[in-house]
Amino acid sequence: MPTSGRNLLSIRFISREIIIEINREMIDRFGGAYFQGTANLQNPAPLSYVLEAIQKPIYGKDLYPTVFKKAASIGHRIICEHVFYDGNKRTAFEVMRVFLSINGYYLKIDSETIKKALDVAKGQVSIEDLANWLESKATPIKWSEESSSS
Repeated sequence: MPTSGRNLLSIRFISREIIIEINREMIDRFGGAYFQGTANLQNPAPLSYVLEAIQKPIYGKDLYPTVFKKAASIGHRIICEHVFYDGNKRTAFEVMRVFLSINGYYLKIDSETIKKALDVAKGQVSIEDLANWLESKATPIKWSEESSSS
């Protein structure tokens, strides 16, 4: 857990374009509606807001100081603000998984994950609760010396 509070400069971020692509992949893989001309964005403002909020301190304060809070804020916003026309829950959890992965954590997507996504959509899970859940579920990725030297 030592990297859960990593310095803002050492955190790798995910772009809006990657999130849109993840949504398209989720629709392609699992079905649903995708409106090509809009990049399937129904409500893009909350996505733009959260991507800026996780990367830039406001008045010198990082609102989401850990990778788990940053991941949770993205996922929660996608689900609760209905950013996409379809696939919000699937997209949110895949985005959180990818975000955690590029920051050194593995998140297994399983039946508990599906239940958590539904609970977020019902308004039963706060960003803080989701961040705590992610932290309890994610495991640090262990890089071998061989893979890091190649």
